[in-house]
Amino acid sequence: MNKSQLFLLVILMQCSATTFAGGPILTDSAGNPVVYRQSDMPIPYSIDQGDMGLFSNSEAAALVDDCFATWQAVATAKISLQNTGFLPVDVTQDNVLKFDNDADGINPIIFDSDGGILDSLYGAGASETIIGFAFSDTDSSGSHYTEGLALLNGRFTRDPYNWSTVRYKASFVHEFGHFIGLDHCQINQQYVGDGSTGNDIYVPTMYPTATDDDTPLGDLNPDDEASLTMLYPASASIVNAAYGKIRGSVRWAIGGPVLGANVVAVKQGDEDMSRFSSVSDYAMQGDGAFEMLVTPGTYSLYIEPVIGSFMAGSSVGPYADTPLSPSFVFPVIKQTYADTVTVAAGGLVENVNFTAYRNIFNAFPGVIAFLLGLLGF
Repeated sequence: MNKSQLFLLVILMQCSATTFAGGPILTDSAGNPVVYRQSDMPIPYSIDQGDMGLFSNSEAAALVDDCFATWQAVATAKISLQNTGFLPVDVTQDNVLKFDNDADGINPIIFDSDGGILDSLYGAGASETIIGFAFSDTDSSGSHYTEGLALLNGRFTRDPYNWSTVRYKASFVHEFGHFIGLDHCQINQQYVGDGSTGNDIYVPTMYPTATDDDTPLGDLNPDDEASLTMLYPASASIVNAAYGKIRGSVRWAIGGPVLGANVVAVKQGDEDMSRFSSVSDYAMQGDGAFEMLVTPGTYSLYIEPVIGSFMAGSSVGPYADTPLSPSFVFPVIKQTYADTVTVAAGGLVENVNFTAYRNIFNAFPGVIAFLLGLLGF
């Protein structure tokens, strides 16, 4: 596995443990999202010949097709994927590395029937916590994806009460979102792990962790659809009929851009479901800028710090790799924008600019934990 693949590797952990703000996982040097070329559509994928735990091969293949179809069904996005048939073998721990090839033109979807592949790759017991992963590799310029891979762990089918087909779907729609280039978001984190299953419908599919009930996450939320549309927009007329755009920046009161603050727009009259997000300086141009598509309406906006546990494989935005990354060293104090913003279909609201202040008290726990880790505690 090469460097870019390691960077893109995304792990979704079991239950309340951690598993990438809606938007791109990667941008190129000019700040453009890294995506698959339209000339490469439909993106082909090939299915493993084996079973996925208690799911038969045909059941698992149908689930994969259904999960990819969920992304393809977004009317404002132009992306297509195609099942091109089976891989030549049943992939196991003995032959899995044969499919880690950046230039073979195959996008394998691998069924790890009993977790043996994961244990061989990441050590004994890895299959007890990793539901699956997905990544795509980039071309030499770092501007486009060329091919990808996904692995789905069938070990969890042993507990059909906790891991039904609908829960698997939620997990794999999430992973396939990463496959096509989508990052994590942290919208409606107040509903995650609060003990209530009824409000998990408001948590986007690309949230980094599991919820009280992941079942609703198999269907996309407005932020998921808007983020996909930004990466793979349909025609301008289709996008402009459905969305407007909010653009601005986040800068420190003492000067300089804020790198890696979460920015959220909340639609009046539909506050729980219609939330959209971005991360300041997500394009990594050093200017603290953010941009998001939103459905027409009136919005309140706020900035907040990225949640401290959302780092590395669970990161939200490009500045959340370690406790010493910009999102966590002196994170922003949560702050609401002074005015509401009304966005029309096809409209652009610019200069939504925040003046941010550092939260020095929330910075220290992450730094201390990092230093203690270096010392072996």
